[in-house]
Amino acid sequence: MSAGGVRVRRRRSRIGRSGAILVATAIAIAVAAILLATGSLSSVGGEASPASVSGSTLRASFADLDGDGFLERSAGEPLVDRTELAPAATPGRELALFAQLSDAHVRDEESPARAVQVDRLGSPVTEAFRPQEALSAQTMAAAVSSLNALAPDAVVVSGDLIDSAQRNELNQALSVLEGGSVEPDSGARGYDGPQAASSADPFIYRPDVDAPTHPGLLEAAQQPFRSPGLDAPWYPVLGNHELLVQGEAPVTAQLERISVGGRRLVELDTSQAIPQRASDAEVLERALSEGLPGRTRATPADPARRYLTAEELIGGFGEASGLGGSAAGATRAQDGLDYHFDVGPDLRLIVLDLVRRTGGSSGRVTGEQVAWLRGELRAADERWIVIASH
Repeated sequence: MSAGGVRVRRRRSRIGRSGAILVATAIAIAVAAILLATGSLSSVGGEASPASVSGSTLRASFADLDGDGFLERSAGEPLVDRTELAPAATPGRELALFAQLSDAHVRDEESPARAVQVDRLGSPVTEAFRPQEALSAQTMAAAVSSLNALAPDAVVVSGDLIDSAQRNELNQALSVLEGGSVEPDSGARGYDGPQAASSADPFIYRPDVDAPTHPGLLEAAQQPFRSPGLDAPWYPVLGNHELLVQGEAPVTAQLERISVGGRRLVELDTSQAIPQRASDAEVLERALSEGLPGRTRATPADPARRYLTAEELIGGFGEASGLGGSAAGATRAQDGLDYHFDVGPDLRLIVLDLVRRTGGSSGRVTGEQVAWLRGELRAADERWIVIASH
């Protein structure tokens, strides 16, 4: 996940006059806090607050300074001038301050549909399991706190807010953005997932027993906590993980049965034909035609893990975000999530939906989208423009 604030200033040497387009690459300040100590989360009843250790990487960062597997506070990282598209110029007046929050990947780490075993098949699937995945919602809440300290005019949530298109993942993420109580647990109460201490899978990190050990971390991560919520209006950009299962596979009936069902894969049968690309829907459907490909065990089922349709997801974003009509200047195209919104009188952000609905993370651009974008650029008149996509 990355989060940052970007001050957009008018430069004395403008980049052309037609549309007065400013293209900004906006990853200036990373502010996500990594909560990997048991003191970061309450392991007892009641609601916990995200840890207060957060801030700008201009001031400090995290690094494994001595190679022991533990992260320590390290020196800050300076800003870098980006001059690929325009020469360096002296900043003029400030047009607006918008912040960017990207790739939060809020996930249901207990979902039986998580294909963590496929990592051992090698490339191209190498990142299905991530050792910090039980803390995705809490980490995002810490980033929200840091963004609020910047007091931006608007926040662009630039894709992959959730990890696997599940209804309960969206509910978690929206609760973090809106503020108040967040419920990270799913299935039965308590942790029931691949990182449990009882797991015999040597590829999976178990924080209760594996170095670096953090006993009780998984149980603490299931407790409700409070998020401050974003103070500024926020605007969504669709990423592949919002619409596709783990960002790769289009939703199928087989995948949904696994997601809401009560069996978890614990040992992959590598003798079966496993698709090398989850976006190959036909091969994936064939591989799952008789259920999960390998040894399974019972796990608590949860109907809240059902997959979202594109219409449900876009509707949920529209209702919860600045697209709901509260922000002046927000408009959107009829199909997908291509739209623009204004941050003050001088700056317009144009959002492009590049998700390939048929699967895969490579994205797509249509001719109709290009024509729509041309019209948007003309309509922007003398406003400065930032184009956002995932």
